[in-house]
Amino acid sequence: MNTMTLRVLIVLLALSVLPQGVGAAAFLVTPDAATVGQEFAATMSFAPQGEAVNAVEGSLKIPEGLSVVRVSTGGSALALWPVSPAFSLSDRTVTFVGGSPGAGLPADSSSLLFTLYLKAAAPGTYSIESSAVSGFKADGTGDRVAVAVEPVSVIVGSEAVKSTAKADHAAPNSLTVALGSDTSLFDGAPFVSFFASDAGSGIAAYQAKEGWFGAYKPVDRYYVLADASAKQPVWIRAIDAEGNKRTVHVKGTGDTLYYAGLLALPVLLLLLIIAFLVYRFRPRP
Repeated sequence: MNTMTLRVLIVLLALSVLPQGVGAAAFLVTPDAATVGQEFAATMSFAPQGEAVNAVEGSLKIPEGLSVVRVSTGGSALALWPVSPAFSLSDRTVTFVGGSPGAGLPADSSSLLFTLYLKAAAPGTYSIESSAVSGFKADGTGDRVAVAVEPVSVIVGSEAVKSTAKADHAAPNSLTVALGSDTSLFDGAPFVSFFASDAGSGIAAYQAKEGWFGAYKPVDRYYVLADASAKQPVWIRAIDAEGNKRTVHVKGTGDTLYYAGLLALPVLLLLLIIAFLVYRFRPRP
């Protein structure tokens, strides 16, 4: 994890001081039954095993013969993704850095991080290897915890396996936004941090819009305000992998203009209706 990424994650996480347990945490790769040419899922989970952990990073090596169809964070216990899990074809790795606000991951159970959807070109046994996996303590220090990892074998057969995938037609479950500033970030300029959750296909992208007549544009982990005075309203939009959207206004940005606009809209609609009725029922010569 590079210095800038770590600083941003620490600022965005609400760290809690919790008692620490003993024993190594575990990173778990659990593949579904697989058959040639058919998409199947492999879930990535993290079991703190007594440790209070609120951030996890790592990398996976995908062997030749397995193709990554997509990566989903749907249902993930991690809400903040400084580095969203993504597949790099050049070195065949999936790298990720994620965090969970507040108390972090449950210490006594495993939590879903993300899901890989894979497809095999031929039957056989494939090994997915994990490396550089670390957990970070939720005690304010951000110290690393020991993590046990083992290669996982994926057995791909030639008989068809019934797919359990479900269509996702719902908007992301939630979208939380917060306006803040920190002298160590963005030269002290105000910025918006945000995270969304989606139990279906997973969050695929974020967009931001500043000003009533602004256009939505892609953003990554945060949005730095163009207007440092925050007089223009800002909206953040979360989009899942199926294109479903959830949009929220960032409180503290353009509040006067935002609420004035909300009040003016029904008045404008009422005036248009009145004008239409007057025109519709006007005396005819």
